[in-house]
Amino acid sequence: MMLLVVAITIAACTRPEALPTAVTATPPAAGWHAGTALRLKPHYGDSTRHYDLRLDVRHTTAYRYRDLHLLVDLIGDSGKVTRRVVNLELADGYGNWTGSGFGTLYQHSAILAANVAPSQARTVAVWQTMDSVPNLTGLDAIGVTAFPIF
Repeated sequence: MMLLVVAITIAACTRPEALPTAVTATPPAAGWHAGTALRLKPHYGDSTRHYDLRLDVRHTTAYRYRDLHLLVDLIGDSGKVTRRVVNLELADGYGNWTGSGFGTLYQHSAILAANVAPSQARTVAVWQTMDSVPNLTGLDAIGVTAFPIF
């Protein structure tokens, strides 16, 4: 019980800008078209700090593929674009879902960039690049989490 009280006290004293923040987008239920980007604007608590950015993907058991191929553009205030290729393996060779979660939802994460100033990634555009899949279904959410560097 005492440990719980100490943990709550420490959490209450943590500055809000020191906590990671996430923003998500929901792909269209009818299908995420290969030519359409999901645009996310990460929340940065302090514009003078640097952050590590993580991409989070949540899918349902209705997702029909073993993997997911994405292009991610980090768009800065100056218009400079830094492109990342993200390939996630969502199931093993036997078709068993991997990642965290259970039931009908599973989540996977990948580091997008380390030590990024907010001005370097004001917008994050995510494109699905699955070969021969013009409208991808079975994805529940795409998110970006900003972790402040101390």
